[in-house]
Amino acid sequence: VLVVASRVSPAAAVWAMLVLTPVKAGLVLFFFMHLKYEGPLLKGMVFTALAVLVIFISLLFLDISFR
Repeated sequence: VLVVASRVSPAAAVWAMLVLTPVKAGLVLFFFMHLKYEGPLLKGMVFTALAVLVIFISLLFLDISFR
């Protein structure tokens, strides 16, 4: 998929990676880290931690963009 997208345009390759990377991370979380078989409390804690990480990274980029 990335090879085909990179032949179309560099922007398409970036968008393809932005789509495929979270999908791959989700598969790793659910299957290799066995999150699929855990209870809702642990799943909620993992997703809360990831949401906080995304918020902090977006605030960092927001701060850098206004300098």
